Amino acid sequence: MKSSLASFVSTISLALVVFPAASLAESLEIFRGDPEHAITLAQATSVLVRSSKEFHEMSVGSPQVADPYTVSSHEVVLRGYNEGRTTLTLLHDTKVNSVTQVDVLVIPTSDSTIVTDDATIVVFPPTLLPPTPKPQVIEVINGVALNEILLKAHQAIVLKTDVPFTKIVASDGAVAAGSTLWDGQGAYIIGKSAGSTTLTLSREGAAEPTHLTVVVTWGN
Repeated sequence: MKSSLASFVSTISLALVVFPAASLAESLEIFRGDPEHAITLAQATSVLVRSSKEFHEMSVGSPQVADPYTVSSHEVVLRGYNEGRTTLTLLHDTKVNSVTQVDVLVIPTSDSTIVTDDATIVVFPPTLLPPTPKPQVIEVINGVALNEILLKAHQAIVLKTDVPFTKIVASDGAVAAGSTLWDGQGAYIIGKSAGSTTLTLSREGAAEPTHLTVVVTWGN
């Protein structure tokens, strides 16, 4: 009887070793602007844009393309500096809630125009920001995102995850960079130059990190 019991306990121990605990299921949501509904302005001009929702934080992918400044909790002025395309991001809550992502396109002005702060002309009435498209959903298997994230240089995306993380690191910071949002439930990612890099979302303890491949290209 003792021999049979010892054999039974040994079998259970082996089973526990052979079948480790499963990793947490994770899915990512990627929010980006709609290029078909971009806010368009010329170099050396400004436009006043209005959000239907109050926002608490605002950012732009490349201030060298369009420089924003806040007028109120609903309004932003965008000043066009250099030809190109970038992204205006508005966060509407300090927790994971809603985000507005808008493409901003700056087009050339006449060669005789010098782009300075004094040359800007604010266009009234304010332009209502277009809605943000539905997010792209990417599944994560064994800590690796199943799809590449495609991004243009000078543009930005917002990522949401259902498995919070503590830190985001890029293997090549010259290609793309990320910062943490919403206490680790989201990230703000900017494309900096053409190339490919891996973003790693690290977690405390023995929790599995998440690896994302980001491919950045030039062009509007």
